[in-house]
Amino acid sequence: MWSFLGRWSARLLLAMAAASVASYAADWAIFRLSGSPFSTVTVNRYLSVPLKGHKEEFDYLGASQVACSVSLFPQ
Repeated sequence: MWSFLGRWSARLLLAMAAASVASYAADWAIFRLSGSPFSTVTVNRYLSVPLKGHKEEFDYLGASQVACSVSLFPQ
């Protein structure tokens, strides 16, 4: 009984490792083979200021360009 569970666990662990390696390879390939691997995104920044009576005020701090990569998983 225990040998059956041991073999099943080993196969499951091996399958999970293979899926992780395959997804990493696909992510790397998409990143390297895309025309421009880096893009920019405009991020608007706000500051939350607490006020009396459990209220909040949001002050605009400005916009900035942030670099991001084109890939399957977020960086």
